[in-house]
Amino acid sequence: MAETICARLLGLAGLASLPVDVVIALQRCRSIHTFGMRFPIGAAFVGRDGQLLAVRASVPPGRVTSSLRASLVLEWRAGAVATSSVAELAREVTCALDRERLE
Repeated sequence: MAETICARLLGLAGLASLPVDVVIALQRCRSIHTFGMRFPIGAAFVGRDGQLLAVRASVPPGRVTSSLRASLVLEWRAGAVATSSVAELAREVTCALDRERLE
């Protein structure tokens, strides 16, 4: 999870690739960029209630995308997560974050 401002701004920039089994969660986030990236990413925008608001299957390098009602963004290597399973992934991450807050 990218928690600091610096980690959030740098994000995946400069990496050669992202392993297929890695999903990055950006809390308190509604907009992402792919500047400085060498590969496309998938992104899911999730609302406060865990509802999936939007999915971007492949965001190419050098772009900005957002969903104004989002409070969480999930990022993964484009093609690594099936579009049909993104809603379930969003629910799982939201539940895990809720459990973490309660501990």
